[in-house]
Amino acid sequence: MEYNIVIFFGPECNYSETELKKLFRSKSNFPKKISKMNIEGCIDIKYMLYAIDQGADGVIIIKSIYNMGTFNMISASVQKDVELANHILERRGFGNQRINMYWCKSGDYKHLAEVIEDTYRKIKEIGPNLIKCKIDKYLTPIVE
Repeated sequence: MEYNIVIFFGPECNYSETELKKLFRSKSNFPKKISKMNIEGCIDIKYMLYAIDQGADGVIIIKSIYNMGTFNMISASVQKDVELANHILERRGFGNQRINMYWCKSGDYKHLAEVIEDTYRKIKEIGPNLIKCKIDKYLTPIVE
C-alpha cells in the first residue's frame, strides 16, 4: 500500500529541497509520496482537513524549536486546531492520528526523519485515507 503524507513547514524551518530529497531517498521505510508546503505564520484547520479531503493519508506540521521561546497564542492555537481536526476525523471514522504537529530544530534532518517515521507508523496502523479508498474503488484505469 502506498501512503501519501503532506508536510507543512513553519516559516523558520529551513530544510533545503536537495537535502530533503536525499533524506527521502535514503530511507526505505518512508512513504513514497511526500508533499512539502511552506506556511507563513499560522496554519488554519481548513488546510489540514483539506489535505485529508484531497487524499492525503496523513499531515505533519513542523514548527521550529527556535521559536519555542515565543510559544504564544498562535502556537497554542495551532495545537488546538490539530487536536480538533483529529477529533473531527475520528468522529467521521478516519482515525484520530492522521494529523500530527512536531517541534524540530531547523536543519535537523535526523529528527525530521524520526518525525516522518513516527507519523508513517501511525498511518500504517490506522490504514489508508477512506476518501482515497472509496474514490479509487469507482475509478477505472484508462491505461494499465
